[in-house]
Amino acid sequence: MSQVKRYLYRMLKYSPCKIPSIWILDLLYSLLIILTPKYIGLAIDGLASGEYEGFVFLLIIMFSEGILGFLYRRLDTRVYEKITIHFKEEYFLKATSQNINTAEIDANIELVEHFSEFLRMFIINLSGVLGILFPLHYLYINTETKVLMIATLITVMIICLQFYFSNSKQKEVNHTKDENEKRWNIIGQRNISTYRSYLNRIMGFNIRYSDKDALSYILSTTLQLSLLAFAVFHVVSSSKITAGIIFATVTYIIELNEKSFELPEIYENYLNLKDDISRIDI
Repeated sequence: MSQVKRYLYRMLKYSPCKIPSIWILDLLYSLLIILTPKYIGLAIDGLASGEYEGFVFLLIIMFSEGILGFLYRRLDTRVYEKITIHFKEEYFLKATSQNINTAEIDANIELVEHFSEFLRMFIINLSGVLGILFPLHYLYINTETKVLMIATLITVMIICLQFYFSNSKQKEVNHTKDENEKRWNIIGQRNISTYRSYLNRIMGFNIRYSDKDALSYILSTTLQLSLLAFAVFHVVSSSKITAGIIFATVTYIIELNEKSFELPEIYENYLNLKDDISRIDI
């Protein structure tokens, strides 16, 4: 972990004000998106009874989402692209001074893209924690305790499942990187049999990755559908049911499932970055 921390510190040091600004904008943007289903539900119930306050408040939230999303997108690429260029130049200078062959420089320079991408995805995925905690809180307020318990249990199961498959899939990613480092040397041999073997190895790694991803997906989806069916059944049978609560509950169950998928990506991105750093020690 020390190597990853060192690189993250260097990236933050390179842009100490703008990166935290991006993170704050993204967290605020994510928070508004998370609140939106609740206020859509309140607006539905308000309009059904002839009241417009909830609808007006919903418009304010969605307008604020648009402003924050605009600012985030404007700042995001400008900052992260500069970080990527900085580290590419640093690696290029080091590699050329050490007489590292062109093929290895070409393969490794692509990996530098992952440095800033990790920073970008880290905060996006971290905001997914809000996407898990708030729906659980909503279920706690608006449904029976057993719905909250089942939702929490299934969410934990999905996250653990995704973590397990993240480790397994990363092995195939690392194998692919190993082969890509040899790419130019293999092409330089100008031998079709050697090149075909290289392509078949890459294909094998990609197929195994895809198979693991597909298995992870179907198992998680089955758990998700079970939770959705269970929650809807209990919400519909509730005495305080309204159209707005049904909408918000179903939406939050779906968001809960999506964020359960996304959260382990933090770990997957960390594994990817750790492997990249072991290959490129700038």
